[in-house]
Amino acid sequence: MRQDAMPLDTTRRLALVPWFSGLTVLALGGELPHFSPIRPQRRLHTPMEAVMIRLVSRGCFTHNFAKGLVSAPEDREPAVRKLIEGAGGKLVNCYFTTGDTDFIIISEANEAESIIAAMLAAVASGTISDVKTARAWTGAEFKAIAEKASKAANHYRAPGKS
Repeated sequence: MRQDAMPLDTTRRLALVPWFSGLTVLALGGELPHFSPIRPQRRLHTPMEAVMIRLVSRGCFTHNFAKGLVSAPEDREPAVRKLIEGAGGKLVNCYFTTGDTDFIIISEANEAESIIAAMLAAVASGTISDVKTARAWTGAEFKAIAEKASKAANHYRAPGKS
């Protein structure tokens, strides 16, 4: 380890997230370790854990899905979990629903492409259709977005206004 690098307590899961010119440390379990502030010009050469984003996918079953499930009833959650994990994501919840859609899947991944790839693979099998995937944020995460929007609003001019 370099002499000027500050050791972190490795017994806790930490995520180092780039934030403007420095780093923000997010505690993913337990308390934050005690350390001196990280100077922006210094780079730590430690493994960084990516921040997972949440995605909500919903869609409909096809005739082939219904036919297969009725002929051999099974809990489909393990198959959904295997699909999501195989694409690099994590299944948070899987619900079967009534209404416009037949299922809702809540998942996490480093990027949306992993979950979209998993849904595309299922669509290609002919058992689901009309799949829509959307990013989801917590209240605190969305507040940060609203704060950025508030700052950006000062730089926006509506059409027809001077």
